[in-house]
Amino acid sequence: LTNDQRFDGGPLYSPDGASLVYATEVGPFLKLFRLDLANPSNRQQLTRGEWSDIDAAYSKDGKTLYFTSDRNGFENIYSLDLESGEVRQHTNAITGCFMPQPIERVDDTKALVYTGYWKSRFDLYRADLDKQPEVLETIPDIATLPPTPEASLQRYRPGIPGTNNDEEKEGDPGLTQFL
Repeated sequence: LTNDQRFDGGPLYSPDGASLVYATEVGPFLKLFRLDLANPSNRQQLTRGEWSDIDAAYSKDGKTLYFTSDRNGFENIYSLDLESGEVRQHTNAITGCFMPQPIERVDDTKALVYTGYWKSRFDLYRADLDKQPEVLETIPDIATLPPTPEASLQRYRPGIPGTNNDEEKEGDPGLTQFL
């Protein structure tokens, strides 16, 4: 489905089976993309900014995407309404909240189950989804985004030199990764 020089991970099929959402590198960050399964070259970048967005999970109706983001300096749970483009923050912890999973209870109330880190432990937590937090931002035209050209995406190049050339290994001060 993808065949490029980027890290692509965490694929998630949409409830209608027409697309999948996954995280891919854009510069030094991970961003969420949607890939059209009928035309895998049609990829739309859903999130932008100088932070990473990962761990996507769809709401049951497929209209909302929940994800982990470190946009406030700490990993927390956010949502993106795929029709309006509204982004909301659902947790606010300095120790980290990850891997959201929206659920609907038997009484039709909605909740968000996620992993949280607190007191040197990872545990599961639940948050109410029936009261929505305020909108942080709105991504314009989210429902009609054009495909994102591969050439427009910044590549990440770590500051660690690497080589697979034996001649370059001579005299190396120990800072080069040898492939």
